[in-house]
Amino acid sequence: MTKQFIKELYSIWIAERPTQLAAALAYYGMFSFAPIIFVAVSIAGLFIENIDPASQLFQRLEQVFGEGISNLVQESVMSISTAPSSSSILISVISFLAIIYAASGLFYQLQFSLNKIWLVPIKEKGQTKSFIRQRLFSFLIVIGFGLLGILAIFINLLLAWFGSILQRLLGLNCTEVMVARLLAPILLALIIALFYKILPETKVAWRDVWFGAIITTVLFLVALFLAGIFFQYSSLNSALQATGAFTVLLVGFYYLAQIFLLGAICCRVYSELYGSRRLSNTS
Repeated sequence: MTKQFIKELYSIWIAERPTQLAAALAYYGMFSFAPIIFVAVSIAGLFIENIDPASQLFQRLEQVFGEGISNLVQESVMSISTAPSSSSILISVISFLAIIYAASGLFYQLQFSLNKIWLVPIKEKGQTKSFIRQRLFSFLIVIGFGLLGILAIFINLLLAWFGSILQRLLGLNCTEVMVARLLAPILLALIIALFYKILPETKVAWRDVWFGAIITTVLFLVALFLAGIFFQYSSLNSALQATGAFTVLLVGFYYLAQIFLLGAICCRVYSELYGSRRLSNTS
């Protein structure tokens, strides 16, 4: 069973060349990550006072990836948030819509890539309506990321409160960082499974996405762990300039995109061999 799964996975990877889709995702990721962070932080700031989600994010990035990557991300986000004080309301609205459009580009490409993997046929008619619908759907996902930012902050506050209760009642030194490290893989797997489920423009059963989501989550965490070790203990961290950080970030997006698409192919192979599409393929 495992041998058949690996053989089918390998044949799809070689025949359909998802590495080209990963390269496109890396390109969109480089130009979309700053608008996505800006929109998410802006939405979170509308609902939460006395907490700066952007500062928390940049501190986490510096802890994991070092000062070079953190500064590059921070400068990219700040360049978007900086606007002339004399801008009119119309220009501000147009600028914000342009930021939303740029942020949605990554999710649009994600949907396109997943459609390719699931062999979704391109519609010959109604392409304009389909494009508008896909962009609107991508806008909603960007807004959803902002809501996820709010949820993450509330979860951190809840974990801090829960950890203090355990320490006071049971004497357990259970900090919110420890609990967050346990919950992070679960939340990441849920988000990835949701992407695999709702982004493709074809029917995908929930039971078909869990295996691929777990594989992707494990590979993501391993990749981020190794990247964190590399940046913390390598000499590049002190000498990394803007160009070097940009290149490293682009390569990182490329490998993460390959992992994401590998997980999507796992979902497809699982559905065809053991899942919801097994009967249709055997008939």
